[in-house]
Amino acid sequence: MYFHTLRSLIKKGQISPVYYFVGKEKYLAEILSEEIIKNKIPHEERDYSVFKLELEETGWEEIVNILSTTSFFSKNKVVIVKINFSRKKRGETTKDIIFLKDYLSSPSQSSCLLVIDEEKKEELVKMFSNSPHCTIFFLYPLKPEEIQSLIEEKVIENGKKISPSAMAILLEEAQEDLSLSLNDLEKILIYIGDKDRIEKEDIENLVTYSGRFRIDALIKAMDARDKFLAFKILKDILKNFEPIFIVGTIASVYCRRYNNLLGEDYQTRARSNLNEAEKEKLLYAFDQRIKRNEFILKAIFDTDIKIKSNPFNKGMIEGMIAKIIEGEGLLGNEGV
Repeated sequence: MYFHTLRSLIKKGQISPVYYFVGKEKYLAEILSEEIIKNKIPHEERDYSVFKLELEETGWEEIVNILSTTSFFSKNKVVIVKINFSRKKRGETTKDIIFLKDYLSSPSQSSCLLVIDEEKKEELVKMFSNSPHCTIFFLYPLKPEEIQSLIEEKVIENGKKISPSAMAILLEEAQEDLSLSLNDLEKILIYIGDKDRIEKEDIENLVTYSGRFRIDALIKAMDARDKFLAFKILKDILKNFEPIFIVGTIASVYCRRYNNLLGEDYQTRARSNLNEAEKEKLLYAFDQRIKRNEFILKAIFDTDIKIKSNPFNKGMIEGMIAKIIEGEGLLGNEGV
């Protein structure tokens, strides 16, 4: 099932009592969760009818009790459970698993359980797959045409239109971070006010966005280890933005990349469909990329500490970029 197909079903009120979302594209799970909440819970009841829990803190027994208990304040309930990477979970005891299995065999019709699982644990996948009451959806990276459809839908919902050049900018950012692109779209819709169409200039006039957009070009030059292009772009950015802003924005990109790498490394180690030689080759590549990112992050954080005492020092950021481009590690961040 495609993302837009599932979202359309939810918006029509065709909601399952249980959803199991698997994968790293958590922002898609958040969009679907918000649609379910909007459909099932009136706005004034959400404070006491929507529960957001993490399995490391709350066991399945307690979660099932929340789902099964009748509320005096609302006829419906939505319970969202997140399962994060590599954390010890309370809800993994034999007793807890029995509670979950029993609930999946006969879930409450007035409650909706949404499980967002980054790990894709085989035991849980099998358990939720065996329940006829559960909808399983794998959170895959959206294709460009799917992202465009999502952006267009949000624009139309607000009674607006968007120009092709403005759409192209948002699509380029969405390839790096979909959630960031959609958050920017919300700001742009507010920014344009009574105008009926989003133009490229509207996006570029948002200072934080245009700064970050040009910094993305700087990071691409750094990834390619093109010092001449990187310093040319940096010179342009420094005309409008302080070094401390630039360092902070670069840091956020590389932190996100590093976390993604750790997640992919964890998933690769857990894969059982790879032979040892294939797995060893993949893990070696991950190890090299992780080391390269650790080197980059250290250079960024060292600069961040120094620049806070002298936030207008352009030489510090130039030195940081030179160090990253010339530094250790044969592998860059391509594909991260």
